Amino acid sequence: MLGVSEFGAFMARYFAVFLLGFFAVVVSSALTLALFFNTHWKGHPHYAEFSMVVVFVVGALITVGHVAIVRGWRWGSWFLLAVLASHILMALSLAYGNWSITWLGAVLMLQMTALLVFNSQRYREMRSRLIELRVERAGGQKVTSRLVTLKKRRRR
Repeated sequence: MLGVSEFGAFMARYFAVFLLGFFAVVVSSALTLALFFNTHWKGHPHYAEFSMVVVFVVGALITVGHVAIVRGWRWGSWFLLAVLASHILMALSLAYGNWSITWLGAVLMLQMTALLVFNSQRYREMRSRLIELRVERAGGQKVTSRLVTLKKRRRR
């Protein structure tokens, strides 16, 4: 478990990159969904209700993914990557719509930024450290080979 000084060092090192990853996913999702619904669902009679439900569901999925990452579950990052991949496909479906290349470029740039943050060294270190903390909380019973190699790398 983390002591008070270790917690402060952990937060100082990883909190900014965690927030950057979170807000990159949230903002890119919001822009993608807004452009997608304004393009493909504009004439639908239940446009407002359907778009609100989808926004709430996607918000809940993003929240579940980030909570899973914080709790040290590996599937949380794959969950968020699946959400980002679906949003990239949504944005690519807008390529021949009535939106300018600036909006599409901004949306795709935000999504690529989120993917870049998730693949950064610091974010990977944070996820592996959170997995180690989950294993410590569980009593150290489920140490995987990946965790053992990460601990060996840190000792060098």
